[in-house]
Amino acid sequence: MTAHPANEYEHGFEEMAFHFGMHKKRYGTGFQYRLPDEAGEGWIVQMPAAEGLSCTSVWFTSKRPLTYTFRVDKPCMWMFNVSAGDIVFSHKGTAARLKPMNQIVVNPQKPLTVTFPANELICYTCVWMFEDYIQQLLGGKLEGESLRLSHVATWAEQDYNTPDLALAMDEIKWAVRKAVLPMFYYECKAGELLMMIYRNINHQWIVNRKRAYHVTWENQQLVRDIKKQLDYDILNAPSLSELAAAATMSVSKFSRCFLNLYGMTVAHYIQTEKMKKAMQMLARDELAIKDIAKACGYKCASRFTEAFKASNRITPREYRKAFYL
Repeated sequence: MTAHPANEYEHGFEEMAFHFGMHKKRYGTGFQYRLPDEAGEGWIVQMPAAEGLSCTSVWFTSKRPLTYTFRVDKPCMWMFNVSAGDIVFSHKGTAARLKPMNQIVVNPQKPLTVTFPANELICYTCVWMFEDYIQQLLGGKLEGESLRLSHVATWAEQDYNTPDLALAMDEIKWAVRKAVLPMFYYECKAGELLMMIYRNINHQWIVNRKRAYHVTWENQQLVRDIKKQLDYDILNAPSLSELAAAATMSVSKFSRCFLNLYGMTVAHYIQTEKMKKAMQMLARDELAIKDIAKACGYKCASRFTEAFKASNRITPREYRKAFYL
């Protein structure tokens, strides 16, 4: 096997791939390293996004155990999202297994060995960032030093192992595998990961908020579908209980989901949209205000006037005068 100089700062996992006997070829905007058939099957695809930043997707099964020792003297961290495989890092006789989902490994700046077992699928995504790249990216834009590598030991798992970070890592995985996006994309995603970690560290209430306030993707779609129906005929809006039933939710759950998605209650939303419709009708000078009030669900024109003024700070008559109607 040909010897290659290790330069992880510029080439990420390339030296490890060569050590495992993988063959390199150009792959879209990045590079692919493939195991020879006699050694197993699979590949490493890597995007050398910038000096000090690489994004990698790994999928392989080796016929023999694989071991590689990193000897990187620069401060850096690996952010892993593990889908499959028993991946072990060891340093000074202490071993640690990577768990599923997001894990962060900080370079001890001493020999650090990674081991992959034989005959087992290894599948993970990794964003490898060096300290100087992180500081160059942030450029003094943040208060405090919570994103320096010297502070990673103080990070709790909930700071980086959250669903939104896992989703961002999954987006990186598929971008790497498709290999069509420019390198700037990965710099943007690295910044996104760091900003989400920064948010989690400095605004713990977001991470710790109750599960009851979480809106699943499925519930989001249900509420959005109901809102479309609501918008179609806002002047004849169904009752809250009817809307909840159409979404197959309880009234309290539907109300909570709607508030989380749109930042206002169902009643406030309906009221706001009705007043927008009222503005459109007021532009038609042949319509009497009492008829507009009735169309908006008000039996009394004075109540409609109060609601319109509360929403728009002027009365319906003043609105018409402003447009010479």
